[in-house]
Amino acid sequence: IKHPLEVANILISLKPDEDSIVASLLHDVLEDTTIDLDEMKKTFGESVMPLLKGLEKLSKIHYRGRERQIENLRKMFLAMAKDIRVIVIKLADRLHNMRTLHYLDRDDKKKRIAEETLSIYAPIASRLGIYKIKNELETLCFKHLYLKEFERLTEELDEILGKQNDTIKNGKTILLKAL
Repeated sequence: IKHPLEVANILISLKPDEDSIVASLLHDVLEDTTIDLDEMKKTFGESVMPLLKGLEKLSKIHYRGRERQIENLRKMFLAMAKDIRVIVIKLADRLHNMRTLHYLDRDDKKKRIAEETLSIYAPIASRLGIYKIKNELETLCFKHLYLKEFERLTEELDEILGKQNDTIKNGKTILLKAL
């Protein structure tokens, strides 16, 4: 239950409608349980079904490297043309998956997921103007694909930010004395 709750939490920051939140909570039910769409329709209503069907279609798209990227993007945009909420839920789902990627045992699988995210999901988040998700996806991908460079850049940024904070603190002290 933790994963769907985290996906819903990410989605809530984007201020979605109620059906989107319900769909985000249910997005893995069809894939991971024996419950079918008819049962879900009876329990949760008709309005959530198009979102769940769209998410089910997207879950069947698998990344097979750069040569398949354009085909996958086309499929995602076709799904988005019907209801953009499906893509937004999928972005929230992918963001939570990336946040927990370090728990996977296999490095090859981590790399494949990070490459897929960097090639497909981050650009879509960018095109939709959801830069908070885009930036976090790119950061997490960079961390998993180029760990040494990520650590080096993080250290350099921390050093620069530390110096900037010192400068701001000193400037604040001077201004407070002057005022």
